[in-house]
Amino acid sequence: MKHVLVALLILTAFVSGAFWLLSDDRLHPNIQALITLTHPSGDSRAFTYLLGLQAPQGQHPEIAGETLLTQVRKYENTVTLTSTDTSTHEIYTGDTLSLPEQSRHCSFSETHCLRELFETPSPTQSPSPEEQVLLERWHQFIQLDDYQVLTQPGLSEYVPPYLYLTAANRISMVNSIRQANAGDSLLARQQLLANIAALRYLLAAEGHLIGKMVAAKMMSDQIDVLNALQQRFELPPAPPILPLTVPEKSLRLPLARELTMIANLYQEMDSEPGLFDPDLPIPPWLARLLFKPAISTNAMLPIYEYVITGSEIDPVDFISHVQPHNMPVIKTNWIRNPVGTILNRVALPDLHVYAIDMQDLDVKIGLFNAFNQSPSHSTQSVLNTFTNPYYPDGSPMKASIESHRICVPGPAKRNELRCLHGFFNDTSGSPN
Repeated sequence: MKHVLVALLILTAFVSGAFWLLSDDRLHPNIQALITLTHPSGDSRAFTYLLGLQAPQGQHPEIAGETLLTQVRKYENTVTLTSTDTSTHEIYTGDTLSLPEQSRHCSFSETHCLRELFETPSPTQSPSPEEQVLLERWHQFIQLDDYQVLTQPGLSEYVPPYLYLTAANRISMVNSIRQANAGDSLLARQQLLANIAALRYLLAAEGHLIGKMVAAKMMSDQIDVLNALQQRFELPPAPPILPLTVPEKSLRLPLARELTMIANLYQEMDSEPGLFDPDLPIPPWLARLLFKPAISTNAMLPIYEYVITGSEIDPVDFISHVQPHNMPVIKTNWIRNPVGTILNRVALPDLHVYAIDMQDLDVKIGLFNAFNQSPSHSTQSVLNTFTNPYYPDGSPMKASIESHRICVPGPAKRNELRCLHGFFNDTSGSPN
């Protein structure tokens, strides 16, 4: 009898151990809440319009976008969300609007970019047909107020044509410069301020991480042109630009989408015989023994929450937030989830740089307001009184001063969005 009891205990322990090794955890409630954010609440004219922004002249972008969205949804129903099939990029096979010449699409990080923009569009120069189409579409797009991403998150999802959106943004700025050169500098300023207001809405509503960064860069460029306009034409102070709100800065929507994509990927890998190699299948029980989708996804949560929090706090708090001792590490589970532990270490991108970009844009707004509201034309006098939102105690404050831009110190060398471009120390109205 004694031997039977021992055998039963051993068997029970073996079964319990096997069940424990094969079982997965539940997804954390916070992950489930983030996944819910990726579900569209209805239709979106703005998103379908953006999808059709590349349609050729003569076609209405919203109609073209609706047709494309139908094709995208058919594609989503025929492949897995984790498919890496590149045919998603070939869904749109029709004609496209020709992009305008790239010479006007210089980067503001280039020394002479702003000078060229202000000198090229003469008052008598008309936009090209392609530019005029994109300009009209830009004005229509920024008036729509129901933007939300309607596609499903996945490795091969169809990404909106952001290249056409950035081109339209640049053309709108060139058009404002053209108006200012023709003598309507105040009207040009009004258009730039309206564009900035519209981009703030897009910042808050955008659910794609790529789209969020595109919106941030477009808004940064609009602020640079506004600042250059103020300096070149010596305009009275413009209305100050308000600091970014939490929804405008937040990466919650884009990172919810990124995490959902990972959760989908891991779920489809559950008990997958081809976990290591499709040509060398393993038993499903062995695949489950080595990899657990929920444990793997839950382990990523602290990283994503850390970055989301970093994007939503004030710049001064962000400095302490990103100190090495505050940064979370990915949880490991070598016994129950060895493959998931390895995948998490390999697959996690450096997400905190995107939180830095959002904080930098907020700092840039403060730098613009300092120059816009100062009666002095001296760059140095403005900087002497400017309080860097990252370091309100004044240390370190030394700014990088160049002929075409001013950059204040911050949490990383990646500082393009916190550099303000313009014609500094230029009291004559001509660029340096």
